[in-house]
Amino acid sequence: MIETRRDVLILPYRKAWVGGPDHAQVPKHGRVRRGKGKEPIDSFPSPEEYENISEQRRGRYLYGGPLKIHFGHVLVDSIIRLWAFDPQRHDGVVFAYLKGREQAVPDWFYDIVSIFGLERHHIVIVSEPMVFEQLEFAEPGSILKSGPADWYMPHLEKLPIKRVNHTPRNVYYGRTHLIQKGTLMGESYFADLLTGNGFEYVRPEEFDIHHQVSIIQNAERIVFAEGSSIYPIELTAKIRGKIFMIPRRANGVDIFTPHIFPRAEFHVLASRDSIFRMASRSGKKRPNSPTYTLRPIEIHNAMVDLGLVPRRKFDADAFEIAERRDATAYFGGLGNELEKQLAYVKKRRARLRRIPHI
Repeated sequence: MIETRRDVLILPYRKAWVGGPDHAQVPKHGRVRRGKGKEPIDSFPSPEEYENISEQRRGRYLYGGPLKIHFGHVLVDSIIRLWAFDPQRHDGVVFAYLKGREQAVPDWFYDIVSIFGLERHHIVIVSEPMVFEQLEFAEPGSILKSGPADWYMPHLEKLPIKRVNHTPRNVYYGRTHLIQKGTLMGESYFADLLTGNGFEYVRPEEFDIHHQVSIIQNAERIVFAEGSSIYPIELTAKIRGKIFMIPRRANGVDIFTPHIFPRAEFHVLASRDSIFRMASRSGKKRPNSPTYTLRPIEIHNAMVDLGLVPRRKFDADAFEIAERRDATAYFGGLGNELEKQLAYVKKRRARLRRIPHI
């Protein structure tokens, strides 16, 4: 489960996972994968692109994986090998930095890895080419789109999470407060239903990682708009509550089910063929693109049937008002794109209503 390599060259990652450890020197499980048994998605540049090696590190290090400054990516890519960290054995842990707009490594990253026993002096972030005398590669305990391995769960059970009490029993992780980063247009309609029925709208970024994990462990029911808010579950082996997802992508169920289902009862509140994304403010489909649902009544009825909201008739007019309100907040002054998208969605819904089985 742990393999050692010598004189390993590591590059920082460029866009689209280009870089990391030299592929000729590392085991396959040391690369970036999306699904168990799938081929790695990363690549390594040609030799002429890294002729100048700025530093060589003597000693024995553990490879931590890629470091993208994004909460969700840290929890699915950057902690999955840290079960093997031993401060008596390792001089530190190496992370290959993915260069992006944000250059500084935030405090919350150090807080998360400290749960695995890492102090700041243990962390080596590769932002320029480096060679490491000895580098150990531990098999990842979890893989995005595959979820955790059975052998990994006992490691998670031993993590020193500082339990916080008196957190909400019914939690709603919404995205209406960060709508510019993308959400379901019309989410505010469902947010009102949930908060009116005892759910507390929680902004997880306002709490440290121990508090975030505690919220998930203590809750009886968690509804979340698809996104990183649920990823602290990666620091747990089992939770008692039920989890419900409002998807933002057609393949959202494929991404989140393998990670949530081994730990908790899980329900998706919309079918994949009813959810679709459209162009963002930049005119391209991005992670921050707006999402629309062709059948908002489907989400409403699922919430009713699962006991999340009271049994009442779906209000199509109220939903369309919420949808327009959310889209206006998302697009700001881009009125033409706003109207174009809402008209397109309205046309597709009308087409569905003309099909008898819908």
